[in-house]
Amino acid sequence: MPKNGPEWHVIRNNEIDFTQYRSYSTELLNLMKMMLDRDPAKRPSAEEILNKHLLSDMEIQLKLERQMNDNLKTKIIQYEEKLKIVRKGSF
Repeated sequence: MPKNGPEWHVIRNNEIDFTQYRSYSTELLNLMKMMLDRDPAKRPSAEEILNKHLLSDMEIQLKLERQMNDNLKTKIIQYEEKLKIVRKGSF
């Protein structure tokens, strides 16, 4: 966490651009927003985070596998595009 300067003011003023984290789950983004609330009374306690907000191991594994599947799909699409270029150039 920044000690001072522009980054600190962005956090302090709750002006974080969460669109840069769109690959994160909605649950995690909501938790991050709650943890960064300017009003300490509205922030979850460590106990609340541990008991209510953390994902189960199975949910984490499922999310990881989905991400791996998405990465594999992207690689397949990229490979198929390369094949199209090679095939066009060989005739």
